[in-house]
Amino acid sequence: MSAILSADGVTVHLGGRRALDRVDLDVGPGGLVGLIGPNGAGKTTLLRTLAGLLRPEAGAVTLDGTPVRRLRPAHVAARVAYLPQGGGSAWPLPVREVVALGRAPHRRGWTTAWTAADRAAVDSALAATGTQHLADRQVTTLSGGERARVLLARALAGEPDVLLADEPVSGLDPYHRLEVMTHLQTLAGAGHGVAVVLHDLTLAGRFCDRLVLLDGGRAVADGPPGAVLTRRRLAGVYGVRALHGRVAGEPVVVPWARCADETPAADRGEGWPAWAEVAE
Repeated sequence: MSAILSADGVTVHLGGRRALDRVDLDVGPGGLVGLIGPNGAGKTTLLRTLAGLLRPEAGAVTLDGTPVRRLRPAHVAARVAYLPQGGGSAWPLPVREVVALGRAPHRRGWTTAWTAADRAAVDSALAATGTQHLADRQVTTLSGGERARVLLARALAGEPDVLLADEPVSGLDPYHRLEVMTHLQTLAGAGHGVAVVLHDLTLAGRFCDRLVLLDGGRAVADGPPGAVLTRRRLAGVYGVRALHGRVAGEPVVVPWARCADETPAADRGEGWPAWAEVAE
């Protein structure tokens, strides 16, 4: 499976520190890539670099093999959608108009007539995120979770080949977390490339085909969830002990205690609850 968007050995400095250190990442069609790691590990910086918003000091970001820095910003924007963490809207626009902003890379100007494709893309994005009933509401009247889904709809309205989403489930209730992750999985399955930053390790393990674990600006693990979410890696990178199990065949990872809080017995693996397979 060839990559659509790639980071090849990218190094980025921010505020005098090395935020990314020779990181490689391929985002290809049909794959849902999860970026995980502790706060400050470089996850957001990597997404912003992939989106062309940050220029690496070393290495390169390529779109279909062409360096992003050589492409017109409008071309990149039409192919790659970036959903930032904690995005908001200060203007009291109707939700439908906010979502329609995602069509900007495909339009020559706001004075041109809306096409049937524009309207269909907006309607599809609203339906995909379950926000049709909010279409006429002012975005400033929405709850944080509702606004998060509207901003995801804005990104989807651009019908991107690649979606880069930074913590898209932050602030959502459990139902809508599952709904958003299911949609991202479906989007990847339809041939799009999707990279998503997550802190919920169970969601990451259940929905992502591949996980990249970042720590201190470096990719310390890259592979299937089962190979990345090991007890040793979670203890070494996050400083936590986690319970591992399966529910109806799906992996479940629950951070249980800080390594610093453990007793010697816990270090030997004693005293941890056994977790058997749960069918329902």
